[in-house]
Amino acid sequence: TFTSDTTIRTTTGTGFFVDKRGVILTNAHVAQFLLLANTTALGETNCQIRSGSPASARYNAELLYIPPAWVEAHASLIDATAPSGTGERDYALLYVTSAVGSEPLPAAFPALRVVSDLLRLNRVNTSVTAAGYPAGNKNRSTATDLLSHRATTTISELFTYGSNYADVIALRGSSMGEQGSSGGPVVDSTGSVIGMITTRGNDEKDGPGSLRAITISHINRTIEEETGLPLVQHLRGDVATRANAFNQTMTPFLTTLLTKEINQ
Repeated sequence: TFTSDTTIRTTTGTGFFVDKRGVILTNAHVAQFLLLANTTALGETNCQIRSGSPASARYNAELLYIPPAWVEAHASLIDATAPSGTGERDYALLYVTSAVGSEPLPAAFPALRVVSDLLRLNRVNTSVTAAGYPAGNKNRSTATDLLSHRATTTISELFTYGSNYADVIALRGSSMGEQGSSGGPVVDSTGSVIGMITTRGNDEKDGPGSLRAITISHINRTIEEETGLPLVQHLRGDVATRANAFNQTMTPFLTTLLTKEINQ
């Protein structure tokens, strides 16, 4: 939420726990706003993690990782009313630092199992579940009335960003196909997360409410390209120390990029 003298702006998206210590996977286009937490570029900034249905503020979180290449490529869209993108490298890791209010943090967070195995063509037409907090155009407030939702759909196609691997999952239309679903998990029949929702799909081809999700294998491969460590390594060791290192080295540069675009 960004509060200025004249306006209150709220941006919301979905994320999910991928480590019981409180590590969250979400979209870069959602997490980028945490880079503005120490600025007043869009107003006084308040970033919180909500959960439940309706969603209520539960946790404070910090950036663990966001791809610098994604931020550089999309910085000019930070203040756009309807930003667009392909979904490539559109991911980020957050981690919970404290609870909102007086309640202690849980001993363990309810993390989902993510699998980075390469998806094969035999996954096409198989059933999956997509989940998140779709806001859509319904007559409700995203500040107080946001409800969790899940829907069963099927995979229509697998695409690549030129890597020769399955980087993108095309999902046929469902009730999850609304704004706000971005960052939600795509779960297969074994209960494992195979992808994360990033963009709207092709409604003409796949029906109303179609979505696109990047594969966990895409996230795993590209985060290793950028840092030398695959996704599983980012979920091990001292998460707070790793986050602090990122925030000391990369956050000032990325924050400057975004504030420069906003000021222009």
